[in-house]
Amino acid sequence: MMRMAKSLLMALAVGLAMPALAAGFKLEVLQLPADPPGHVREAPGGGRVLASGLLYTPATGANVHGPAIVMLDSGPGAHPLEAGQATRFAAERLAARGYTVLSLYGFQERGYPLIAFPDNIWSIKAAFDYLEMNGYEDFVLAGQSYGAIAAAQYLATQPDQLLDNGGEKRVKAVVLINPLTDVRAFPRIAFGPQGYDAKVAAARASVASGRGLYPTNLEPGQGASTATDPWIAAGAFAQPAEAFLAYWGPEAQARNMALLGRITVPGVALISGGDHATSASVKTGSSLDIVRFDTDAGRFTGAEDAASNAIATWLASHGLGIRPKVTVTTLDVTTGGGRILQGVEYATGNDRHKPVILLLSGRAADSIQSSTHWIGWRLAQQGYTVIAPGMRISGATGFNSSTLAEVKEDVGHWVDKAQALGWQRVVLAGHSNGGIWLSNYIAKTQDKRVVGTIYIAPTRDSPSYARDHEPPGRYDAEVAEARAAVADGRGMDDVIGLMSAQAFLDNNGPDADTVHTARVREFSLPGLSITGNRDGLMTPDFVKDFSAAYKGKLDTIRYDNGTHGLRENKDRLAADVANWMRKRFP
Repeated sequence: MMRMAKSLLMALAVGLAMPALAAGFKLEVLQLPADPPGHVREAPGGGRVLASGLLYTPATGANVHGPAIVMLDSGPGAHPLEAGQATRFAAERLAARGYTVLSLYGFQERGYPLIAFPDNIWSIKAAFDYLEMNGYEDFVLAGQSYGAIAAAQYLATQPDQLLDNGGEKRVKAVVLINPLTDVRAFPRIAFGPQGYDAKVAAARASVASGRGLYPTNLEPGQGASTATDPWIAAGAFAQPAEAFLAYWGPEAQARNMALLGRITVPGVALISGGDHATSASVKTGSSLDIVRFDTDAGRFTGAEDAASNAIATWLASHGLGIRPKVTVTTLDVTTGGGRILQGVEYATGNDRHKPVILLLSGRAADSIQSSTHWIGWRLAQQGYTVIAPGMRISGATGFNSSTLAEVKEDVGHWVDKAQALGWQRVVLAGHSNGGIWLSNYIAKTQDKRVVGTIYIAPTRDSPSYARDHEPPGRYDAEVAEARAAVADGRGMDDVIGLMSAQAFLDNNGPDADTVHTARVREFSLPGLSITGNRDGLMTPDFVKDFSAAYKGKLDTIRYDNGTHGLRENKDRLAADVANWMRKRFP
């Protein structure tokens, strides 16, 4: 189905007012390892063949908490710095608006006769890997002309999953600029119908003989020639027979009409006037939005601003617009024993009229690892300051050796820190075990500075959970062993499982303060609970019991696809928390 982006076209026609440009952009040249799995491309004379890239970022600095765009040029023989390439004219303009753009100079541009078409995906994957490892999570893939085919092929064939979440796609949208319909038409025109069939037959014979294969070790000045493979064509088709068939043969994969129908992310096609070769490619099996321009076929000369504006407008309409830049600050507090604890503050402003959110990590996590990070910066972009505190119980070693009394003390120090920074109201949020810790703090202190609670996948009552997951009799034996160790002064030295005897009693003992359904009966605050149907640590019965036990007004949200980590619902969770905050604390 072909759809016209009417609102987008209208916006362009009336001169849509886009956000003001930043003060230019910065440019860096990157060299990325982009080898296929199990194979290293060796460069002549040693080393590896690397994929080059041009990294465009705003002059004010990169925003890793906003979308990043990987952009492909028009393909074999092109260069990403050419004026007519979107990898330059659109990249410069989008970076000036606030986007990060990585314009890729992959293997197909400079060496397509020696690179199989399916291998184009590895330089694209390398670009996404680089950006994700630098902190980006939302991506757009854009391609011009032949690059649009490479983009479609990547999205149609690759899992494309975030490194920290096997279920979420990295690429959220695709932008195709004059996407070619079927590159196989070009050799048919160049050779004529009969000549093309003859070339295909000769290429197949050459491959079958073993002479026309991709070279496995190419030294400077060495390559296929008529001396070794008499099938070789001239001009743009001077390449090994195997490459000819991969790019131009009847079974070639480089066909947008076959690939577009397999793309599941939203997409837009920008098509210049009179470019009939691209029009057909978006008619079959595609749900692309379309924006047309009155410029020469295949060119955007004079329409560079309009094309860049169209991309930015369309991205914004699909939740991929410019986002607030998050300021990340290190905070320290000192415990009663003199130990300094480190935390992180995520903020986009300093509105002290809103409550600050103190976000406690779960068991074995800490202030910069796991949910505290991805929830923190997303809520900051929603207008809330978030503090992810470090505590003595943070991390695997901390959980195994700290006491619940220390957790209560540490939370109190962080509430004091928030107040010292000017926050009069604090909402305590906790993921997993963090929920138990915040409930215990409020129950024990009745701290009036705390005005609300947020539970993200709150764990079950720890003592019953520990008993249920031990063989019959084991739990009672461990409790007896831990009590004896504490009585003999060995509570922090003897180990029960992976925990000290004192930590075991503190968290899992029958008298522990980690019976969550008991603690939430001891205070009355507005609360929010977010859980998931696929959370193996939380039974539906516990979710029901927890909600019934909570003394205050508890709003509940449950995600059908939610696991305990809830990474598959990052944006949704942040939006739900922010909406709840606005409703409860206007």
